[in-house]
Amino acid sequence: MPIQLTRKEYHLLHSPGDADGFLTYAGTLRTPTIHNAISRAKRLDGVARYGFPESVRRHFERLDVFPRGLLPIADAICRFNPVYGQGMSVAALEACLLRKLLVTAGAEGEMSSRASLIHCLISAAVT
Repeated sequence: MPIQLTRKEYHLLHSPGDADGFLTYAGTLRTPTIHNAISRAKRLDGVARYGFPESVRRHFERLDVFPRGLLPIADAICRFNPVYGQGMSVAALEACLLRKLLVTAGAEGEMSSRASLIHCLISAAVT
């Protein structure tokens, strides 16, 4: 299956893995900000490449029967490529939704009936 990459993703996937090559590569970027910062910095170690195979989304809201006592949240629901910095924002949004649910829920029985509700809310927020 062909994969379409943005220009930024393509460059990240094809950047050199050695320090000198990466510095040269950074000099070819659209703005000199990164090159200027790393060319003056003291190198503590070699270049470390990071690969992230894919983002993951689990659709708990699609379960016919939701397991009692289970409340997946954050990375258990969706895991994003950390390069883009979305994971913490989405986890915070999910935590706010959970807090609203807990504040409005009364007894434990009421909370268990709302477990699927939070996943529907999270699904809407993540989509």
